[in-house]
Amino acid sequence: MDSVFKTLAIVKPDAMEQYPYIREEILQAGFTIVKDRILTVSPTLSAEFHLLHQSPLLDDIVAHLASGPSHVMVLAKANAVVDGQSLARSIKAKFGTSQIHDAIHLSDCREAAKREIRMFFPQISVDAIPPNKEARDFCQTHLKEVLVKGLTELCKAKPEHPTQWLADYLLDNNPRKPKVTEPAA
Repeated sequence: MDSVFKTLAIVKPDAMEQYPYIREEILQAGFTIVKDRILTVSPTLSAEFHLLHQSPLLDDIVAHLASGPSHVMVLAKANAVVDGQSLARSIKAKFGTSQIHDAIHLSDCREAAKREIRMFFPQISVDAIPPNKEARDFCQTHLKEVLVKGLTELCKAKPEHPTQWLADYLLDNNPRKPKVTEPAA
């Protein structure tokens, strides 16, 4: 299995009424919606977002994205960018009404996807999701020990809220988090 990559999709203001149908097409195309939100893009963010685009219609395109609510999504799939461009063409043909009112944006390359995801979802990792074997090897090498200790302590403690207890334990005992001791005053 190949690594899973992420891409950014924006259902633009002109297509928000069609969002349920567009969402269904996204899911039918095999994408997973990692994170999504509805927002009105500010004119400044719209201009920054379109900074690398070359078009005689650029001013109108920037204004359109900032004209009302949009549905912004991080999508994931093995060939996210290539398949996303194919999906974008299909959605634009069905729901777009002009070059400006074209219903959807999907990142056109991996570098653009990373840049665009960081703009709207800075907390989301833009790294590829590794294939199963690589993920299993990582868990075996880096996580097994701390998980076994955490689950053992969870069984001993029998807390009222076990999920929260385990989450706190893992945060406090993260093997990749440096242990910093404050110097004595």
